[in-house]
Amino acid sequence: IKPPEHNVVWPTENKFWRSHVGKLTPVGVMEMSNLGQYFRRRYPWVNVNNLTVFSTHRSRALESAWSFLLGLIPGTPIKFETMK
Repeated sequence: IKPPEHNVVWPTENKFWRSHVGKLTPVGVMEMSNLGQYFRRRYPWVNVNNLTVFSTHRSRALESAWSFLLGLIPGTPIKFETMK
């Protein structure tokens, strides 16, 4: 994996990549949070007090949803429930 040239927080140690396979990278967390902030500004009329988000059970998908929501509704506790 080649790190983006513009990003200084891209992990370069092999130890990180061995323990984080299948997980969202720090860059991905920042990008999803920024996307949530963009959506908050772009769609201010959306009622975030009653919001349901669906995701797969994969770590990176859950981490993406969590990061997006942190940008969309900062400071709000986020609760994950599993569906059967």
